[in-house]
Amino acid sequence: MIKPYNLLWECEVRADTVDYDLLATMKDAGCFYVDIGMETSNERLLRSIAKKITVPQVENVLHWCRELGIRTKLFFIYGHLGETYEECKNDMAYVKKHRKEIDVFANSVGLRVYPGTSLEKRMKSAGILPAKFSWAQFTRPKRNLLLMEMGDVLILEQQQLPITRLLGISLRLDLQLTNLSPEYMRRFIVNLVKTLYRSITYPLRQLHHSVVRNFSTTLISKL
Repeated sequence: MIKPYNLLWECEVRADTVDYDLLATMKDAGCFYVDIGMETSNERLLRSIAKKITVPQVENVLHWCRELGIRTKLFFIYGHLGETYEECKNDMAYVKKHRKEIDVFANSVGLRVYPGTSLEKRMKSAGILPAKFSWAQFTRPKRNLLLMEMGDVLILEQQQLPITRLLGISLRLDLQLTNLSPEYMRRFIVNLVKTLYRSITYPLRQLHHSVVRNFSTTLISKL
């Protein structure tokens, strides 16, 4: 046990793998923060993404954590495959309803798609990705910047949840979870500056790597 060292620690847990007694032991050993990936309060979507947890299981863990004095962070994703705008609004209402019971809501708006995942296969089956889609030829859409996504990532866009609607969800969540306090505005400005900086430097870094790679290839071919 790490209790004699008086270390405070945070961890991520699945809602179906902990109970009150285990959380009490964790608390006694220095756990002060628990992160839970709920992803959505919609049972249909939880089954669709094979999360294998239920809303009552998550709420039980949250209740036990409150009793034990363990802080909680809840992860939500908006824009699941097949999710409707009404279902997104229901999740936003859930977040608003439980705002005072949970310390932090970590909201991710726009589902990120990665190569070789089951999500990619499901998107191809649903006709969202073209049959000849190639990651080797993929370039980051500029509209990703609307969701502050700077990496070479594909964001799932659907007819009922285009990027503009996802942006609206993101802005609504920001307003819902804050009172526009001075601290929030400070963090917002800092993050905005960082985002603008990355949006400028990221393409420059890509250009630099491309020039160096092409120069090296040409040099080697002449040897």
